[in-house]
Amino acid sequence: MKRSRKLRYPFNTIRIVLAGLLFIWSGCTEPGGTADAPAAGETGSHAGKQQSAPQAVEVVVFSNDSLEKGSGWGYDVFLDNSETPYIHQPIIPAIPGEQGFTSAGDARKAGALVAYKIRNHIMPPAVTPAELDSLGISLPQREAP
Repeated sequence: MKRSRKLRYPFNTIRIVLAGLLFIWSGCTEPGGTADAPAAGETGSHAGKQQSAPQAVEVVVFSNDSLEKGSGWGYDVFLDNSETPYIHQPIIPAIPGEQGFTSAGDARKAGALVAYKIRNHIMPPAVTPAELDSLGISLPQREAP
């Protein structure tokens, strides 16, 4: 009499699938045994990782005479007392063209917003035209075509 091998085949398949799932699961956990899933409310490429805030975030405002449309103001953001700026922003971000801020105070307000975003891990620390408007920063008028 021939023995049927029908029952043996599904059990081998199940073993292989379970072994594969175990292998995948073990690769998704950190050495401490915790899953690398983002915590509630976290997003971005560093979600789930413990980040330390920069020790110091400093904004330095400067006058910029090398712009297309005359002079203006810009800002640099330095992290942890570095000599190299983390962000060098000679023009108004989030608007087309290359125009500097109209005053040192406007550049300082925008730089302070970027520094706030860096301190609070809001990455990238992009600035929108609506945020600039809410800070009372005067934006240049768009030229008619």
